[in-house]
Parts: sequence; structure tokens; C-alpha cells
Amino acid sequence: MTAGSAGGGGGAALLVTGGRGALALAVLGALAELGGAQGRASRVLGGARARELVAAVGEPGLRAVAGDPTSAREVAEAARAARADTLVHLGHLSFLRDPENPALYLDAVDAALRGAARGGVRRVVYVSSLLALGPSEAGDEDTLHDAIHFHGPVERIAWDAARVAGDLARAHDLDLVTLFPAFLYGPGAAGPENPLGALAAALAAGRLRVRVGDGGRRLTVCHVEDAAGAIAAAALAAGAVPLRERYLLAGQVVTADALLDGIAAAGGWRAPRGRIGCSSARAVVALRRRNPHLRLLNEELIEALRHDWVYCSEGAGADLGFRTRELEPGLRQAFACWREGGPAAAPVREPVRAGK
Repeated sequence: MTAGSAGGGGGAALLVTGGRGALALAVLGALAELGGAQGRASRVLGGARARELVAAVGEPGLRAVAGDPTSAREVAEAARAARADTLVHLGHLSFLRDPENPALYLDAVDAALRGAARGGVRRVVYVSSLLALGPSEAGDEDTLHDAIHFHGPVERIAWDAARVAGDLARAHDLDLVTLFPAFLYGPGAAGPENPLGALAAALAAGRLRVRVGDGGRRLTVCHVEDAAGAIAAAALAAGAVPLRERYLLAGQVVTADALLDGIAAAGGWRAPRGRIGCSSARAVVALRRRNPHLRLLNEELIEALRHDWVYCSEGAGADLGFRTRELEPGLRQAFACWREGGPAAAPVREPVRAGK
């Protein structure tokens, strides 16, 4: 179904499913901050990790709810109990590592949409990633993956998940807004929701000795807190602004070499001088399981570095107030504090930027 005017009357609750890392933490913080001003509470469905995220944010109006987010029945029960009118599903994927259980990831998307429909939720905000769209030299909200050339299983899963979400939304007459954040970075530990943090961790430990590829391919990167602000704005939008079906949350376009140099400069680390081509790097991947220092590499990431990933986000800027910080200060905020205490020394989050 085409996304119509965003619902969400004052006081209605939001239900959040999915997400485990830096993006989830930033989104929950943004929902608590922006939702608190509207008198709207957020409930986070999950187990121990949901409780940890809520405790880390530490804001009133944000509460963890015990349940299985891969069960449509439990999603529906949580939605009814919270009287939620909007469900936010965090399904962001990156090239950092393969999903441990791809079927479980797709089950979570299926459960979120089916559970929303059964629980009386009329609107779903689904957070996907650029992997669902594929490489592009000038992508925008209308860009679609060719659904033929996938660089590996993670990209295919991201595309499948976005397709499943769209099919279920049409079948159950749900308003669906899908957001596609760029490659994310920010404070906190490295992980699939903070993939550039893995580069920082490798540089900090002195384990990244060479660059992969020609270094001239362009990537679109975004600070996780900027993306989170736009996600919260979409979830909490009043009905005055009709929302589109899809939004790109892009950011700064930078070459692979310039990005690596920027991360190194922000943390005060030595950037590697050597270089190997993508073909040679694929041979190195065979050693990854025997050498934990190489776990950053995988065939899908190497193949992605053969292409440009350039996107713009004019729609999100106009409708959601999406703004992105400049790359150099963003990298400093994310990684400079690692000099003293590693990723744990980074601040949990900064004030929300969307709409400013």
C-alpha cells in the first residue's frame, strides 16, 4: 500500500522490534527524546538485549517488553497491550559479517508485518539498508535493485526482506514507510549496525596493514545519530505531511581511500600504505576463519569495493528534516575518544538532529 499521511495521534504508543547495536541505541534515544515532547511512549519487544538497550538510553517513556520479535503472535500481543499505532522494525544489514541465521532475519520481518496487522497497528516504519538497492553511481528514492546481480548472501537477504515487507504491507493494507540508511558509523562498539567502527577497531589494534581495491570507489556514509533522527521523525510524524513509500538516508560521498584516511586521522592511528587488489584479497579470505585478524574481510565486502555506492536523500531532507554532519567532525565525534578508552569511552548519543 502506498504510504499515506502518517498517523500517530498524540499519546499513542510505538512498538519497536529488531536491532541490537549502535543504530538501535540511537533510534531508541531519538524516539525517547522526540516522542517525549509529543507525550508518546515507546515499547521495545525482546529479551535481555532489549532490556540492555533501554537501560543504556535511560529515558522515561521507554520500556522493554518481554517477548519473541520473530513470533507474529507475540508481536501482535505486544502491540495490543501497548495500544500501539506504529511499529518500527530495525532490519539494517551491512557487509561486516554474514547473518548468523538468514532465515531468522527474514522471520523477524515477516513477524513484524503480520504481527502489526493482527495487533491493530496501521503503520509500519521499516529500516532496511543500501544493500537492498545495490550499487549505484547516482541513486535516489526510485532506485531499485536489478534482482539479478547480487554480490553475496547479505545483499540478497536485504533485498528479499524489503520485498517481503512490501508484499505483506499490500496484503494486509498497512501503510509502510521503508528507509534505507547509507553505510553507518558512529560511537560505540563495532558491529553490523556500525560497520565502519570495524575499520576503526582494526586500525586501533594495528591489524589493518593494507588497503583493498583501487581506493577510488565512492561510498555514501552517514553518522548513525543523523539516520536515527530521521527514522524517529518518520515514526512520529503528524498527519500534516504525507510520507512517501521510500526514503534514502544518505550522507557524505567519499572515496574508500579518503574514508580510511579520515578514520585514521580521527583516532590518531596510522593508515596503511600497502595495497592489494580485490582479486588478491579474495584469496586472503580463505584464511579468515583460521586468523581472527582477518575477520573484517569477506567476499561480499571485497566485491562491493569494486563498485560505487552513491546515493542522495532529497526526499528525506524535505519531509523528515534529515540533515547530515560533515564527515571530518563526524568521524572525530565517533572515534577520537577511542584514544583514551576504546569504543566504550564514546558517548551513548548526542541530541537528535532531524528536523533542525
